[in-house]
Amino acid sequence: MENPCQRDGLFRGGGGGSSVKTVKNKLNPKPEEQVQRHVKGDKIVVVDGNVFSVNSIVLATQSSFFQSMFTSGMIETNERKVVLKDPLINPKGFRDWLAEISSPGSVDLTTGNILDVWKVANFTQSHWVLHRCKCTISALVLSYLNYSTSIKEFVISVYSLAYLFDDKCLQNLTRDFVSDNVSEALHNSEFQNAIGGGKLLEILKARDLLVLSEEELFLGIMDWINFDVIAREPFLVDILKLLYLHEVPAATLKENLYRGKFMMDKQFLELYFSAIDETKEIRPRRPAYQRCSLEGHKFLVTFKCKRPMYYEHEEDKWHPLPGATVPPGRIIKCTSTFSTIYALVKSTNPVDSKQPWAEDSGSFTKIWEYSCQTNKWEQLYSPTSNPDDLLYLQGTLYLMDNWRMWKRVGGSHRFTRWSECERCDRVDTIYRQTISFGFGKYIIRFGRCIKSRKIIFKCYDVNYNTYRLIGYQMARPIIVQKGGVHSVMMIDGSGIYDWYKWVKYCINNDEVMDSKSGAAFLLPQDGSPRQQSNRAILLKGKLHYVVGQTLFLPNADRTNSKNVCRNITKIKKKVSILPGDKNIASISLLRECFL
Repeated sequence: MENPCQRDGLFRGGGGGSSVKTVKNKLNPKPEEQVQRHVKGDKIVVVDGNVFSVNSIVLATQSSFFQSMFTSGMIETNERKVVLKDPLINPKGFRDWLAEISSPGSVDLTTGNILDVWKVANFTQSHWVLHRCKCTISALVLSYLNYSTSIKEFVISVYSLAYLFDDKCLQNLTRDFVSDNVSEALHNSEFQNAIGGGKLLEILKARDLLVLSEEELFLGIMDWINFDVIAREPFLVDILKLLYLHEVPAATLKENLYRGKFMMDKQFLELYFSAIDETKEIRPRRPAYQRCSLEGHKFLVTFKCKRPMYYEHEEDKWHPLPGATVPPGRIIKCTSTFSTIYALVKSTNPVDSKQPWAEDSGSFTKIWEYSCQTNKWEQLYSPTSNPDDLLYLQGTLYLMDNWRMWKRVGGSHRFTRWSECERCDRVDTIYRQTISFGFGKYIIRFGRCIKSRKIIFKCYDVNYNTYRLIGYQMARPIIVQKGGVHSVMMIDGSGIYDWYKWVKYCINNDEVMDSKSGAAFLLPQDGSPRQQSNRAILLKGKLHYVVGQTLFLPNADRTNSKNVCRNITKIKKKVSILPGDKNIASISLLRECFL
């Protein structure tokens, strides 16, 4: 991971690094260069009742805040006593800050004290100390790429203070971590103080937000609301609309929401009573695993049968879509946005051979686009005659053919424009049938060497439009999406991994993806025999269903070891849905598709 502080010029002379020790050595001047200031104090500064004797000249030379105070004719210019009342400043941080300006580089900055010093440095605008704090914080965050439990509060606090201080560099460095741990962030005191209603709505609407439990997220939001009820109450309805409140126990909802002031809002009343009503007939017809969307509802659709089928979570069954337009052939693989499906269609095996497109389509695989708004399929121009995979990432459609890859840059249907991406190396060693997955900023591709039959692994960075050098020494995995948001890698005999963090770690530390480096990214299992099922896994003590590429939590009251995936893996006797199937899409559908 690139050090953003280095990129923005915060390290003088370039260089940098992820080691805190290295950063400290660069920032600490040599002993003979240090300025020891043992001067008599002519003023006292009071911080939360604690008195510090200081010299006004030293403070004025090291801090823009004190320079303005002592030289601009303010009341404090002639007063001996100065009281700092900023709620972010505490005596411990001010003491370390004084030591740092008296002897630059002398204070050992760690996760235990650096945030307090940073607050004082930001308030007083002491640029040297501020510079050192930001560089050291960056190094501390980068040195904990696996984000262990002990570092969670620190990283969340860094993000919160970076937002409060408008530090884009540190915000970008910690944003992904907050998106992955939003429930924990909502309980963090620094986060509660810094993040207002508008910013929280922006975080909750993020496409890469990871939510493991709607109940935990709800309790975190209520904790954030209670931090300042008067200021945050106006945002409550809009925030709750982003949650699937039916997954939160009714007792929990009543305990937290049944308040007189809340009940005076008509929109809140409708939301509240809809959430606690257990009658299935009036519940929204959307799967329980899918996050609520303000734009509409999404359904899991499969193309394994002659007609499209959708999964109804409340009934735990697959149903046909009688009003949906039949695909123009056998769908091999597909990828989807909220309102569009992009599919590779094998036109030599059409659903209905009497259709006109069956005559001129030949034996090649074609790209087709399905629009939810029009309920129609349209063929797209393809830059290759026989593509073998495709995926949609960061608003861009990517198309693969063996070792080549293109991204869509514009146009529509038969006039689609494509731009070829950087080619893989070892172009003669990969079988034509490759498989690709994307999440965050990475596309990972798997193939097999023609001669040795070894697995070929490539990682493409869509932000830099280049392949990252990274080795892979594991078995070929099955990759699925958790709730359509987060992606996990299932490797038989090894476990289940957070592959995105694993890839980032290996790239930044020049390591190989093997059992040793992957140990830190194994998702916890409880050892139950149920996890051995190829259609159900346990993550952090909770049983998840695997349906094609989608991984989700079922209704807890109907789940036990005997009925795991009894219905959802079977559509008909001879048709089964297997983990990793790429002919399944999560999509919004028109009402007419169900009629």
